[in-house]
Amino acid sequence: MDSPLFQKLKILWDANNPFVCFRLPTASSATVYVQKNDKLHLTEDLSCNGFLMAPFKTNGQIPFIPNEFSESFELSKTTAPIQLESELVLDTKNKSTFKELVEKAKLEIASGELKKVVLSKTQEVASRRDVVSIFNDLLNTYPLAMVYLWHHPLVGTWFGASPEEFINSRGDFSQTMALAGTQVFDERTVPLWSAKEIEEQELVAIQVEEDLKTLFPSEQIQKSLTTDHRAGNLVHLCTYFQFPKLQKNLLEN
Repeated sequence: MDSPLFQKLKILWDANNPFVCFRLPTASSATVYVQKNDKLHLTEDLSCNGFLMAPFKTNGQIPFIPNEFSESFELSKTTAPIQLESELVLDTKNKSTFKELVEKAKLEIASGELKKVVLSKTQEVASRRDVVSIFNDLLNTYPLAMVYLWHHPLVGTWFGASPEEFINSRGDFSQTMALAGTQVFDERTVPLWSAKEIEEQELVAIQVEEDLKTLFPSEQIQKSLTTDHRAGNLVHLCTYFQFPKLQKNLLEN
């Protein structure tokens, strides 16, 4: 039988209402913010209460769904869904172009211009399953991740499960993390990390620390030892950074 949360999300999705549903790591409940109309709420300085969906590069206008109308749903403990055969069929039309891009990136790394780069391409996939059903599987599969489904008819739809915590502020201190390197989690073994994976994660940690030094003196930044960080069926390398709580708006720093 469908859960109350599943039924709620199906109603919102079918009605094309702006809403966001999210479940914090290890939490036993999910939260839903719902708009009563299709107004597009925007913020320029993050001085808002709600769930933001910000692009990497903003034009100063960040869409968000306010938490004015919120509801909490308890999640029942269920087993992870059976892994069905993937519906994803890779498009090979641009394979040669992508291979050329990879070779160019390798040359840039060899010349010292780049140390690390992630190459990607977009692909459209038609799925037989609906968004809410897939999101329900994410909730069950990734209990240690931040799982979310964000929808606004004037902007678009995003859903996913992220193991990364951008900033966590409590009291007088804040914390962030450098997360990189990936292996499939196996509870029977301790992860053995290759030199390549260790170096990749260290590059991320170095960049995070350099960025923090533009905001705080070095002595105010505490860096942890690198540890394993599990997220669902994956495990990553992680370094934590603690620093004083930001006194200004994040976008002003």
